[in-house]
Amino acid sequence: MMTSPFLGCEIKCHQGVVGALRVRLLALASDLNFGDGLLPVTTTLGSPEPPWETGRETIRDGFLQLADLAAEYNVVVAAEAHAGATFDTLEKAAWLMNQTRHEHLKLNFDISHFVAQGIDLHHSGAHAPGPQDA
Repeated sequence: MMTSPFLGCEIKCHQGVVGALRVRLLALASDLNFGDGLLPVTTTLGSPEPPWETGRETIRDGFLQLADLAAEYNVVVAAEAHAGATFDTLEKAAWLMNQTRHEHLKLNFDISHFVAQGIDLHHSGAHAPGPQDA
């Protein structure tokens, strides 16, 4: 598993630089996959992040573009909800998965970020996207 913030940089970084970094990381993940399954590449939104209320479609579209690129390298993008970030709750994660339904976009479910925010774990589990949501 690798971690690299991909999406927030889109707003201010030069597309060519961001694209080259994406390709290199996804190619590396593909090269390091010695098994039969898809290797996950974990990512947060990065910075700067748009506000969720006005930017969630932009966030969704960024993850979809990254998932399309990941498909070319036969890897999976694992989006991570992160404490203190715009993409920080299970409800937002469920929204993203329901809005995208992309074979190469999944969640990296690290419950420590929910615990750090004081979110009840029973609440988190009750709202987790399941196979019925996939």
